Amino acid sequence: MKKYLDLSSKNFWLFKNKYPAFSYNNRRIVFCYGTFVELPEDSNDNDKVRLPKIKIGSKNFIAQEPIITFITTKRCSMRCIYCSVRAGESSKDLSFENAKLLIDKICYPDKKIKKLHIIFFGGEPTLSIVLMENIINYIRNKKILADYSLSTNGVLSRRTIDFLKLHNFVINLSFDGLSNIQNYLRPLAGGGKSYDIVENTIREFVEKGITFKVRATIVNDSIDEMLPFLKRLYDLGVKVVHFEPLNFCGRASDIGRNLKLPNLHTYLREYKKCIDFAAEKNMEIVNGVYDNLFFPNKDYCSAATGQKIVLTPDGLITRCYEVQEKGKEEENCFIVGDIKNKLAIDRKKVVKLLRIMDKNRNYCKDCFAKYICSGGCTIRTYRHILDPKINLSYRCNLAKEMIADAILRLWKQEEKIK
Repeated sequence: MKKYLDLSSKNFWLFKNKYPAFSYNNRRIVFCYGTFVELPEDSNDNDKVRLPKIKIGSKNFIAQEPIITFITTKRCSMRCIYCSVRAGESSKDLSFENAKLLIDKICYPDKKIKKLHIIFFGGEPTLSIVLMENIINYIRNKKILADYSLSTNGVLSRRTIDFLKLHNFVINLSFDGLSNIQNYLRPLAGGGKSYDIVENTIREFVEKGITFKVRATIVNDSIDEMLPFLKRLYDLGVKVVHFEPLNFCGRASDIGRNLKLPNLHTYLREYKKCIDFAAEKNMEIVNGVYDNLFFPNKDYCSAATGQKIVLTPDGLITRCYEVQEKGKEEENCFIVGDIKNKLAIDRKKVVKLLRIMDKNRNYCKDCFAKYICSGGCTIRTYRHILDPKINLSYRCNLAKEMIADAILRLWKQEEKIK
């Protein structure tokens, strides 16, 4: 029987302030973001060692290939009990005029745009499918190359599925578990059950060859069903799965929800079982903590740097999907501008956000995963900076264990160690 509870990260350290390194059976190995170098037996960290030159990246805005996220609506056909943006509590929709204004501002005639990357988010973005069609047609009429992706709850008509297939959408499908878990965490807006509907959508996606992954939020009550759920997804033809622990914000933070984070050790045990099963079945387990595994980066996401431009139904420009409207004053710095006849960006807020995130790098300065985890989710780290009582240790420890496990698996695969 495989041992799944052994914590890997305790054997890792940061080498030369840049590279993750680890010890294994008295061997000392440096991970060079894709390749491995074994240190001489009698060496120490201050000795000179020839390592590949690695450039630490940053997720900055790329003018030739802009990433635009349209939050098309606050409406939703579900009432997920943990929804981070409280979808369905408002019926506000994004206007086509504001969408066009943003496109025109970014793609003005003398600007050489190689490609637009368009993301549709919500609420449930497909409830605004006419708006999506209008945006796609507008971009096409401007003769600009573009690709499209969206996040959806899976409550889709056949017409909508055909539309997604026609435009080669890459889809993030939220689906949280077997029927008892899915129906509890993700009920329909009227209180009905959603499992069968979403499973049928998956069958349609597989049959039509639509590119998608399943994204599952895991709570403490659903840990033991992770592997059975993954096996069911395999039977349905799913190739890519993303597991993510519950995030306490939005409706999840409401009094009386009685939702709990997954127990860390149990989650890691079941997660590793899922990775082993996926490897056997040629499936892929993905997670944000792996994004920088081969391309080290000082930024976890674009919230501080502005790589993505996110437009809300209220005409606000935000840096984070979780901050879609003005609310808590301390989080309003994520809302860096608005569209009112023109695109206006508050540079003071941009600078403030960058300074705050720079402070966070001190928190990570000695961590072996500092350029892979890259400080973790920006908004959650920011909340911790503002209120130290908010504990970051759970997600920090989870990220370190997942990254350490991934590096060890890569090395053992290279060394052919079972």
